[in-house]
Amino acid sequence: MELLPLLPGHVGDLYDRALDGDLIAGILDLLAEATTKATVLVIGQNDDAPAGNFIQHRGGDLSPGTLERLRRRPPEPWLEGRWQQPVGRIYQDEASDLTRNRPPDATPPPELDCGTGVVLNRSGKAQILVEIRYPRRSDAAMRNSSRRLLSAQVPHLVRAARIEDLATQDPISDPFMAGLLELVPFPAFVVDADRRVVNLNTRAGGLSLRPDGLFVGPGDRLTACSPATDAELASLVRRLGGASRQRTGFLSFSGEGLPRKFVTLTRLQNAPLGRKAAPYRPGRAWIGITVHDAGEPLLLTHDILWRTFGLSARESELAMSLITGETIPDQAQRRKMSKQTLRNQMVSVLRKTETARQSQLVALLTRLAISVPA
Repeated sequence: MELLPLLPGHVGDLYDRALDGDLIAGILDLLAEATTKATVLVIGQNDDAPAGNFIQHRGGDLSPGTLERLRRRPPEPWLEGRWQQPVGRIYQDEASDLTRNRPPDATPPPELDCGTGVVLNRSGKAQILVEIRYPRRSDAAMRNSSRRLLSAQVPHLVRAARIEDLATQDPISDPFMAGLLELVPFPAFVVDADRRVVNLNTRAGGLSLRPDGLFVGPGDRLTACSPATDAELASLVRRLGGASRQRTGFLSFSGEGLPRKFVTLTRLQNAPLGRKAAPYRPGRAWIGITVHDAGEPLLLTHDILWRTFGLSARESELAMSLITGETIPDQAQRRKMSKQTLRNQMVSVLRKTETARQSQLVALLTRLAISVPA
């Protein structure tokens, strides 16, 4: 195999493409320019997302049948053993290794019988690798030269793959996102389709320390205490994280002697925010989950009510008692005040809040209570 020299500009271009999320084309251009009479393959493998399985190629004299095989989404069976290869270590195989006791469709096409390759990056159940492949008749001539070519480029290829992985990874777990979640005035989690928690706010952290409903279990998986509720939660998250058009979900549950909880689920995205996803690691669906505890009291302060509606201290006390479920007779007895005095205060509160009835007032105050910081 003829090897052409690689110039510093070629390697620099590789890093630029990694930052732009275009590493695959950069690898194909780099290696195809440096070799002749061989086929360069960039292979994506993903056990979680079928869209992450692909083979892109450059060079070689490939038959129409071989080209059709390389276009298939399901991974080629002869590539299964790549998961056992360490990242960054060059490996070589030949036809005799791959055809022994295997049906024809589980072996590489004749033009790709033998090869030299390296796994560039592995992230969970996703990985990307590059191989230089050639027919069996060329094995003796190409084996050493292809190994020399990859050996010279492996440090750059592995580093560029890592750069692309960092440049295109989902920002949903960034500290900035955690800061945004703090704006949500109730427990909020962000999970993937397997219910693994990738971010949460402080309120959710406190909730997960009290395993009376939802908690973060082994493997950082959001778990419900009740097996039936846990199964319902898992099904709903899988559905939102899959190909379903459904974007929101809801469930409620309660335990013996425990207040009812309302859980709202929303699919947030299917790709990194404003970023191009690495092809072998396509954007995943993230699900936002908020938890409302029916037994948790809604709280308002006099300062909030004064700044929002201009309520006096006594009017604020009346308003705050209403959203806890107290009636005017209850308050009259507790505060040792006449019902008429409280009714007069109610008229003033209704006027200042621009509501016509007590039910409208309670609804307005409830919205305010869940909107202000705890």
